[in-house]
Amino acid sequence: MSPVADDEVPLTLEESARLVGGCRWLELEVFRVCGGAVRGSRDAPVVVALSELATHAGWRAAQLGERLPQSGSFSVDDVSVPPDGHVGATADPAAIRVALEGLAERYSRLAGRLVGPADRAIARTVGQCLVDVRADLAVLDGCGEAA
Repeated sequence: MSPVADDEVPLTLEESARLVGGCRWLELEVFRVCGGAVRGSRDAPVVVALSELATHAGWRAAQLGERLPQSGSFSVDDVSVPPDGHVGATADPAAIRVALEGLAERYSRLAGRLVGPADRAIARTVGQCLVDVRADLAVLDGCGEAA
């Protein structure tokens, strides 16, 4: 029998909360960076694109936060922390792209591990977040600022 890869093992409640919380933290970081970059740009298409990206990241963070417990050991505040090894994003469009690509990868891997009956709501939300992040990458490409 071959060993089971980590990506094939269903998540425990603690693992699920920690991974979702890490995604939420990253979304809040994208919200912060894109929102701040709006103030620093005079290029109208870039301002519109960054404003859209900030709005979407804020929406995704809120959706993830609603799926996490509001109190207890896995509360939204306790698990919304930077993932291990994460370095904060900057307002550079290339860094924003890297952050969004990283989120897409995280959502894709997480979706495959949310397989239990208790995971249905968060699995659906993660799937929606993945689609939305991919659309945001297309917006970034379309604004002419993508690296």
